[in-house]
Amino acid sequence: MAIDMFERRTMLAALESLPPKRTFLKDLFFNNVITSNTEKIDVDIYKGNQKMAAFVSPKVGSITVKKEGWKTETYTPPLIGLDDVTTAEDLLTRSIGENVYSSKSPQERAAELLLRDMARLDTMIEIREEWMCAKALFTGAVDVSGEGVSQNIDFGMSNTHKITLGAGAKWTDTGVNPLTNIATWKTLIAKDSFLSADICIMGATAANAFINNEKVKEMLDIRNIDLGVIRPQELPSGAKYIGSDRLSGVDYYTYEGYYVDPTTGLQTPFVPDSQVLLASKSARTSMMYGAVTLADENTKSLLTYAMSRVPDSWVSKKPAARFIQLNSRPLPVPHDIDGFVVATVV
Repeated sequence: MAIDMFERRTMLAALESLPPKRTFLKDLFFNNVITSNTEKIDVDIYKGNQKMAAFVSPKVGSITVKKEGWKTETYTPPLIGLDDVTTAEDLLTRSIGENVYSSKSPQERAAELLLRDMARLDTMIEIREEWMCAKALFTGAVDVSGEGVSQNIDFGMSNTHKITLGAGAKWTDTGVNPLTNIATWKTLIAKDSFLSADICIMGATAANAFINNEKVKEMLDIRNIDLGVIRPQELPSGAKYIGSDRLSGVDYYTYEGYYVDPTTGLQTPFVPDSQVLLASKSARTSMMYGAVTLADENTKSLLTYAMSRVPDSWVSKKPAARFIQLNSRPLPVPHDIDGFVVATVV
């Protein structure tokens, strides 16, 4: 029996064969994937609560403890739906990069176009997911706006974890020591989430100010042998390692990932140029996906899929064309929201 390349399971196999994308923030913080069998997802948000157990008299027995320190919110992850179309002309015309004298059949071109189109749609969704991860981390919320949709998903980051340095305190100002700021914010995270911050991700301008700061150069040069080092190097995920301070246990990175802003049409960095994120890699986070419901031509019914990607395909007769669609309902969730501090430093 011949394999139908446009059957959903075949298209899913094609998706799985695609090479990994460049998603530093998603891969680093949101690699715990959870899929829901409904459109809605239940999200647990934890706030620091490390109360000590009380001593009691044997006559009392025990003390009832209140359930606190967390809350559950229900969200509907936004739907992402993209499609591409292949016409009869596409199957008869040489593709870009194809040998001029190629003897490929329309069926062979259809298979190649399927992979190419699926890869392009999947990449666009990956970019949107990385954008959502950046917003969740750097603002504590994801603002969803599009055709027929407007929603703000706020994870409740404490205002004390959103910092803007004033005049005279910026990392470009004379006498300022960025490592002192990092130590203060590291303590803040420890108090509010009981986590130890161990990574700092910087925008391009902030990273430049950090590297060229005299106090930073002095401190890390002194510790060069045993405790710290500035050694920028490229990472395959689009991030650049700046250096580390082994005394505080913090590694420093800058992230060079970009997306095209749909409003301005400009290349925009995922990490704002003037901002830094101090975080704990131990913070509880998830990449959650709501279910996607599609009409099934074979059963003539609506079917619901609990997957991170749900492909679909259909044919139109006027004009003769094959449509490829890729759907997803992603939502990055920083459960330990106060395990992060965001600061505007320049």
